[in-house]
Parts: sequence; C-alpha cells; structure tokens
Amino acid sequence: MRSVERLKRDGVEWVVLPEAVYARYMHTSEPAPNTAAHYRFIVNRAYFMGLLAPESGLKLMARFPACAPQAGARQCEEGPSRGGQISVFRVL
Repeated sequence: MRSVERLKRDGVEWVVLPEAVYARYMHTSEPAPNTAAHYRFIVNRAYFMGLLAPESGLKLMARFPACAPQAGARQCEEGPSRGGQISVFRVL
C-alpha cells in the first residue's frame, strides 16, 4: 500500500485496481470496535478512499465492467472479471 507520491518516486506509471481489492472496505459495514479487524478496516478504507479521490494524482484511463452484456441481452453474462470491475489509472 503505497501513496501516490511513493508510486511516483518508485517510477510507477500505471495502477490497475480490481474492485475486489477495495470493495470490502468501501461497501461493507465496519467490524466490531476495539478489535484488530476494526483497526485494519479503518486503515485500509482510509487508504483506498485517498487513492480513489479525484485529487489523489491518479487519472482514470479505462474501466472494464465485471461482466459484458451479450448481444440483445438485458443482463450481463459472467465475463472475464469475476472480482468486479477493473480500473486502470495513470499516475500523474
């Protein structure tokens, strides 16, 4: 878990971020207070919120959905990404 500044310093140009990596910290309820799980949850959620913030220094270049609708279908068939959408960011 590196900051955008650290990514730049290390020469990283692209970040590929599957939603499965951060969704559990953004879309679920917090674990019980005063536990190690709660502490890690808070730390990880803060990290991903900062990383995904518009002013973070990452520019969204592409987003691939978790599934692709088949021709003429209203619902998605299971696509190549079972872990949610995948976002590709450029480090500015």
